[in-house]
Amino acid sequence: MLNGLPTILIIDDDDDIRLTLVDYLTYCGHKVWEASDGDQALALAQTETAEIVLLDVVMPSLSGMELIPQLQMLLPGAAIILLTAYGSIPQAVEAMRLGVFNYLEKPLHLQQVQAVIEQAWKAKQALDKAFEDLTNRELEVLRLLATGKTDLEIAEALCLSVHTVNTHTRKVFLKLEVNNRTRAATAWNRYHLK
Repeated sequence: MLNGLPTILIIDDDDDIRLTLVDYLTYCGHKVWEASDGDQALALAQTETAEIVLLDVVMPSLSGMELIPQLQMLLPGAAIILLTAYGSIPQAVEAMRLGVFNYLEKPLHLQQVQAVIEQAWKAKQALDKAFEDLTNRELEVLRLLATGKTDLEIAEALCLSVHTVNTHTRKVFLKLEVNNRTRAATAWNRYHLK
């Protein structure tokens, strides 16, 4: 993080788009890493950190969709923003299910990219704070909830009553400012705790 701004990893096989984003975001004050394919991105993510990832969907060898889970493991908590010229509703739904923060269609408008980065950064900071406020038991309940377990299955796994699980779930919803299990699971996936 530089000057209170997030460090950004840009992964795009289109040199013009990638270099334009690098120049613009560096000018805006961000520390920026860049990769032209999935393999470079994974190597970079093993040695460097980033709070925001701009990820092209269509690339040779590894697609952006294939990279998402790997980047989440290497850069836990990073907000991922997908970039695509070939967007589809099923792809967008799958990306959100995987915990992607947002989805931008090409051609990109630099001010829009910066606005989405700012939204992602604020949301990440708020989510980090919310997760810090969760107790260990609430984290356990949320982790199991995010895997699709029912309240009864969570109760059995944690040796709790269903009523106690419901109480923890309500507290998790309140702290994360969500109103249902799907949004809680999405928050877990974005934060990516194990």
